[in-house]
Amino acid sequence: MPIINVIAAVDRNRAIGFQGDQLAYISQDLQRFKELTLEKTVIMGRRTNLALPKRKLPRRRNIVLTRGASFSADGVEVASSVDEVLRMIEGESEVFVIGGAQVYEAFLPLASRLYLTIIDFSFPSADAFFPPFDGWRSVSKSDVFTDPKSGLNFHYETFER
Repeated sequence: MPIINVIAAVDRNRAIGFQGDQLAYISQDLQRFKELTLEKTVIMGRRTNLALPKRKLPRRRNIVLTRGASFSADGVEVASSVDEVLRMIEGESEVFVIGGAQVYEAFLPLASRLYLTIIDFSFPSADAFFPPFDGWRSVSKSDVFTDPKSGLNFHYETFER
């Protein structure tokens, strides 16, 4: 089985989204996301896929986990269960789970590493949350950065089991 990584941007309350979209677009975080996931397989839910501007992330194998049997999108592979995704990724060394909340919850028990961008803000209107991740230990933590566009402070933190 490949190393299963989970990557997310969360606020102080583990919020990750509002009405099917991210809470904030921080260019430095988006660049880090790209660097970590490029040339890897990314696993996402249907709504996360629909929120992507081009419906797929280039230079990555895109797998969408959905209960919607009729779902399809160009350049995307579709799975209807976690077990089906696990069969699809056999032989790979490393994959990234990129959201949303239900997909994070399904894969968190199987994951080895969490790459979190922690935003020092509470988004009051958030309606999607990252699951609790008790029992994980922090193995690296960056300095605090400030996004020049939004003014949001954030840092990166990596957790392992």
